[in-house]
Amino acid sequence: IDRFFPCGCAEGTSITVQDLFFNTPVRRKFLKKPSQEAAYIFEAVNRLALSNPNISLRFIQDGKTLLRTPGDNNLLSAIRAVFGSDVEKNMIAVNETRNNITLKGYIGKAQIQRNNRSRQILFVNGRSVKNDLVSSAVQQGYQGRLNIGKFPFYVLDVVVSGNLVDVNVHPTKQEVRFADGLPVYDTISDIIADTLKANQEIPTLF
Repeated sequence: IDRFFPCGCAEGTSITVQDLFFNTPVRRKFLKKPSQEAAYIFEAVNRLALSNPNISLRFIQDGKTLLRTPGDNNLLSAIRAVFGSDVEKNMIAVNETRNNITLKGYIGKAQIQRNNRSRQILFVNGRSVKNDLVSSAVQQGYQGRLNIGKFPFYVLDVVVSGNLVDVNVHPTKQEVRFADGLPVYDTISDIIADTLKANQEIPTLF
C-alpha cells in the first residue's frame, strides 16, 4: 500500500492479498497448481463460515461468487450456503451436555453418508481442528446405521474446559489432544447414538 487515506465504504471487511512472496520468493516454487491452491483457500473459508454463522461471508474467485453466507447466527443457514439445500434437509441438530462435555452442531442422516471423511467438520471450543478420537467416537455412534466403508457427514463443536485440551500437538495447530480421551470418546458416541435414535434413524443394516 503506497498511501493511506480516509474513504467511505460499506460495513464489513474486505481482504486483499498482494505480493504474497515479496520477501520469500523461493516459497512460490512449492505452490501447487492454481486450482489446487484455490481449493485449499475455499475449504478454509468454508470452515470460517461454519464456525462463525453470525458473520456474513462472501468468497469471490475470478469475479465469480462461490460462497455467500447470510450471517444470521444460524448454523443450519451456513450449512445450506456451504453444502446446499439437499444436505441441509438431511441434517439432525445436536446440542447436549454430559459429563462436562457439550456437543453441538449437526449430524447427517444416513442418506448423505460419504465415501470418505472429507465432510467431517470439527471444532473444539470453536477452533477448526482434526481429531481422530472424535471421528472414531462419532463413527461408533452411527454403528449399524451406515453401509460398510461409509462415513457420516457432520458439523460439530466439542466444548470442554480449556485445560483439558492440548492445542500444541501440531505445528499449524490443526490437531488437538484431550487430556483424558476415554470419557470424551464415550460421551460423544453415546450422544450421537441417542440423537439418532430419538430422530428415528433406526433402520439397521446388520
